[in-house]
Amino acid sequence: MGSGCFKSGSEVKPLLAASSSTHPADEQIGGRLTPVVSAASKPHLFTEARVSDALKALASVPLEDGSAWLRNWLAKAQTRQHNGMILVLKGIITHCLDAQVASVETSIAESEEGGNEQVDTADFERLARACRQSVTLSKTQQKGMHTAAAVLRSAASTAQDGNPTPFIVTAFDRLVLLFRHAFLANIGTSASNLQQWQELEMELGLPAMEKHLALLSCTAKSALLSLLLIPDDVPPSAVILSRDHAIRDVGPQLPDKSACILLPYFESASGTKVVQGRRVEGGEGHGPRKELFVAVAADAVRRWITVSQAPRAGPAVTPVRLPCRGNRVDLADALAGEDSQDAHEAKRRQEVLRCLGDARTGDRIRIELSGGTEVEHTVVAVHGTEGLSVNTRFESKQLSVSRCTLERRAMPLFEFHRGSGEYWFAAGADDDASTTRGQDLMKRFRSFGKLLALALANRCRFSFTLPLLFFRLLLQPAGPPPELGDLKGFDDSLQSSLKK
Repeated sequence: MGSGCFKSGSEVKPLLAASSSTHPADEQIGGRLTPVVSAASKPHLFTEARVSDALKALASVPLEDGSAWLRNWLAKAQTRQHNGMILVLKGIITHCLDAQVASVETSIAESEEGGNEQVDTADFERLARACRQSVTLSKTQQKGMHTAAAVLRSAASTAQDGNPTPFIVTAFDRLVLLFRHAFLANIGTSASNLQQWQELEMELGLPAMEKHLALLSCTAKSALLSLLLIPDDVPPSAVILSRDHAIRDVGPQLPDKSACILLPYFESASGTKVVQGRRVEGGEGHGPRKELFVAVAADAVRRWITVSQAPRAGPAVTPVRLPCRGNRVDLADALAGEDSQDAHEAKRRQEVLRCLGDARTGDRIRIELSGGTEVEHTVVAVHGTEGLSVNTRFESKQLSVSRCTLERRAMPLFEFHRGSGEYWFAAGADDDASTTRGQDLMKRFRSFGKLLALALANRCRFSFTLPLLFFRLLLQPAGPPPELGDLKGFDDSLQSSLKK
């Protein structure tokens, strides 16, 4: 601030000196880019005239030479100069593209309001036609915008704080988001969608957005990533699963080499469709696809899983009566009265006894009584075929059971973290991989890792949030180990405690 670099009449020379080299070619490029560097010293005075001069300056040098010179300049610039250059480069792109993107948005909005089907947001070709009619860039605009985008992308990748917001180019973002519904409507042909999109970029003279993802918001970025993840020759893949064991069921059916579009089917004994010899629910399309990832998220944080269940009895069926003493259910006595039941009641009794007979110590039993009341007990002892004991005494000597569910403790992959309001690895997630438990966890984590990428490719989301630290460690496995500062924003109280 006190260096004198920002005084009137002296801002250009010190800024140029910060990045000039002794090479004559570099000095020549730096001279041509003087309007850009000059504008970066006072971005708040970036008038239309100065924007035009800076754009012409960028277009006057080859893309590789201009972007290399500006990257070198940014690496040596002071913070204020660096931030000013980011604003200038974004301003140049806005000057070229913002009004034209707004024109496309207006034409689409007017068509929707008037009931005109000429522009359908799920029809890629119609959207592309609207863009071709409204977006016309001169050669100068194209060259300048390509250089600005390349420098911004490089600056975003080397940002120290990892904050992507300062580098998001609103005009680029809005343009990509115009096509997100079209990409989703044709999700089964992602490679074809990508080819159409790249052809449109070339026609309009735009930078390749799929190579400048750092300049897009999360929503726009995910729309393009879903196209990039699936190769041209990879067909959709059908997967069959139960809702209670989604990760276990779907894991062996996931692809090994590349992402794909998933066609999920949920198992159902009363299903109306048969897929791969198994009876499944009848739904298809993006709805079941979203349900799959909801089921996966629930499975990843589930602490109890359903082992066995006796469904609720119909109104005409007598509830099953189970004798009990204190905290013990007598299954042997219940079996003794089986012959006196009619066929339907005998079947219900068998279902309830089978459910309770599967119990182990530590399991949880949920019993719905005939009056609609639900009670929950933990199994503390199993007495062979004679019966079982629970943690609390029963109030009566006989239970009138309408429905019974047996649940067993599960190994959650993630658990809720109160400090951040997000999820983190559950206790025991790093169990020894040589044990049976550890091997099972490893399989589930590997399947979940694949599903993270497939969520992007299938344009779906999980129903819980993982912190930024999780993805930083995932995407940079060879990077530096976590430090105390990495806890900030994830667990501030723990960071503060450890710091002290």
